Amino acid sequence: VNTLGATNGTEIVNTHTAGKVKTAVMAKDGSPYNISSTATLQTIKLKALKAGTFDIKYTVDELLNSAGEDLAVNGKVKSSVTVTASTSIKQATKPVTGTTSIAVKKDDTVVLNVNLKTDTALYGFNTDINYDSSLLTLSKVEYPNFTDGTTTKNTTTDGLISAIGVGSPTRTYNYKTEKTLIRATFKAKAAGTAKFTHLMKEVVGLDLVNQFDPSTGKSTVSTTTSNLVAKISTASSNIGTFSKKYDSTAFALDTSYSGDGVSTIKLKQGGSESVNTGTAGKVVATVTAASGTPYTASTATNIEIVRLKALKAGTFTVSSTLDSMTNSSGTAMTSSNVTVTQHLPI
Repeated sequence: VNTLGATNGTEIVNTHTAGKVKTAVMAKDGSPYNISSTATLQTIKLKALKAGTFDIKYTVDELLNSAGEDLAVNGKVKSSVTVTASTSIKQATKPVTGTTSIAVKKDDTVVLNVNLKTDTALYGFNTDINYDSSLLTLSKVEYPNFTDGTTTKNTTTDGLISAIGVGSPTRTYNYKTEKTLIRATFKAKAAGTAKFTHLMKEVVGLDLVNQFDPSTGKSTVSTTTSNLVAKISTASSNIGTFSKKYDSTAFALDTSYSGDGVSTIKLKQGGSESVNTGTAGKVVATVTAASGTPYTASTATNIEIVRLKALKAGTFTVSSTLDSMTNSSGTAMTSSNVTVTQHLPI
């Protein structure tokens, strides 16, 4: 409530009765209010709790001029005075940190990544994600870079994911380069444009200082940012299984290079790998890309490195076989659209 007396004179405001505001205003002695032209006597700002059409009523109980004459009788002002009320609506603006949208077809799998970058060693977060539940069905929520923290999610409200994470017990996480904090996977019910928003309520380090203002969704620290990335994806994409054979009397796997002497594309592009070195003279490796993030190899890319240590001098054969390779749609790739070569530097 604000009145004519807030900055000039005296005001008394009573809001103790629910649904009612009563104000009294008195000008300074010897300085009556000048309302010969239009003046705002009172402003009341209300916040809507629900949608609909509602009445707001007002009554002028008393209106005295400088001579002490009451210009309002029984709630009505005299003809020499005009009092009107007007209302205006300011549309509510929902605080958001980021927005994105993507065109989908029925049965598409949509992967939404909430990414975070902060110089603060991350201890905990509190995030809301909004999506169109009439178009999408939520399949799962993951925290790919918050793996051993304590996380919880609330999805009881259609179209809303509320996600919270805390380091266990005081573990912090390095997000100095942008990483995915939350990954939500959806299934499209129909064709359309899927829209997403997210609100970072809290991003804190061990000092519990919040890096975001939850009332606006905006970062309070210039080095802390968050954004949304949505992708269409099939389930995890298996880039391939490949075998390598060597003479086990001439070579041994160099386990000082890695635990098993073998490294795959997983090292730089993530996902998962399975390496079998149980048969002497043979390595079989299978790699699978993370959901929603197929491997890229449009330029020359190492998909496997096997480091061998020579046991004796001589000339020996090392052979490689590509057992299978599929693209992100699950279609087998052929020699017409992929080239695989082997290099044997010593």
